[in-house]
Amino acid sequence: MLFSRLNQRKLLGLVTIGIVLLTVIAFVQAADVDPPIWQNQGQSVSSLVVGGSNLLYSQGKDETSLAKAVLSTNETGTWTNYTGLLNTWTDSFSDASKIGEGTKVWINAQIRENAEIGSECIISKDVYIDHAVKIGNRCKIQNSVSVYNGVTIQDEVFVGPNVAFTNDKVPRAFNAEWEVTPTLVQRGASIGANATVVCGVVIGHYAMVAAGSVVTKSVPSHALVMGNPAKIVGYVCKCGHRLNDHGLCKACGKTTELRTSGENQ
Repeated sequence: MLFSRLNQRKLLGLVTIGIVLLTVIAFVQAADVDPPIWQNQGQSVSSLVVGGSNLLYSQGKDETSLAKAVLSTNETGTWTNYTGLLNTWTDSFSDASKIGEGTKVWINAQIRENAEIGSECIISKDVYIDHAVKIGNRCKIQNSVSVYNGVTIQDEVFVGPNVAFTNDKVPRAFNAEWEVTPTLVQRGASIGANATVVCGVVIGHYAMVAAGSVVTKSVPSHALVMGNPAKIVGYVCKCGHRLNDHGLCKACGKTTELRTSGENQ
């Protein structure tokens, strides 16, 4: 009887140890993954490449709707379907939105109905793109940016992390008849991290808004603005470097016409 009890205790102890080991292994494996991650053929990605009309893009073909599949790459870089699906994430994409070929959309982004995003853009983590927003080609919208209805972003625009656009000039929570005030960011402009863009302005071609600035007035093309409220402190070349008083860029050798007021050309 004593022997039997000892064996039972040993067996119970071994089972307990086994359960603990399995739990630790499962925890370690789970900790190595930052969901949502989709894996295929030994590699993992946490972004999508999608085609026009919100259809996934695979080797030049529209394969299936975004609500039914995601993509990942194999070792040769060929786009292939993967059936592992997280509906809770893909539901953040409206079927009525349009996303251009080659655009990459990262986790936790939300793209609403009738939004239009061009080709070869990067829509980073936690970005919110409101309904009817228009974004051009080859843009970079960095983490946690909010782009609200009424904002138009042209081609090759850089929007830094945590930039906030607005669309209500006189906001009141109780005003049910408020009107959208549009904002335009022209081709090649750059907006630094944590900047706020008050609606109703135009940020000109290749202008640069310094990090943390509050833009309350339109910014001329190639102007460098900073502060609260943002003011012109200089001018920058298309390549991004400062221009001298004659509009010459010492970095690339090109000369740019300087505009201090008037329409952004």
